[in-house]
Amino acid sequence: MPTHAYLALSDSKSTDYQAGVEAGFSAVIGVVESVDIVSGPGMLEFESVFSLEKLVLDDEVCGYARRLARGFKIDEEHLAVDVIKDVCWARSFLSHMHTVRMFREEHYVPRVFDRSRMREAPDALKRAHERVREILERHEPESLPPDIEVELDRFAEKIFNARSFRTPEVHRGS
Repeated sequence: MPTHAYLALSDSKSTDYQAGVEAGFSAVIGVVESVDIVSGPGMLEFESVFSLEKLVLDDEVCGYARRLARGFKIDEEHLAVDVIKDVCWARSFLSHMHTVRMFREEHYVPRVFDRSRMREAPDALKRAHERVREILERHEPESLPPDIEVELDRFAEKIFNARSFRTPEVHRGS
């Protein structure tokens, strides 16, 4: 049966350390418990405030959680004892093709979190704000095909009528 939970939200009043910790731990709980549908990313202050920057940061948190949920394989290829023997004298695993391949498969690479060594890099909230601006500038919503819209309207009207609710007027953009 599908499950739904409010996860990756925070009671913090701002997108701060508390918000990150609360979002992170609850996202991990969600993947560990196999929650199917999550509401909560981007939410602050007891679900009364929504932050687009927090939504972007929570996307990173959920990426880490999904990677954790995949688990870790303990098999001959992943333990790579033969690679350890090969590299033992060279002292660098980074240039070995096995390491390169496993790094690409196993490592989660965030889009907003910064792992560079630059000392003057903007903080995560500023990078999240830039990512929000970028998404809002580039995103072009796709309309549903007209026949699907009509079918959804009929379905909604059927449900409203079955429950004796007044069918709301639908205003569509042109």
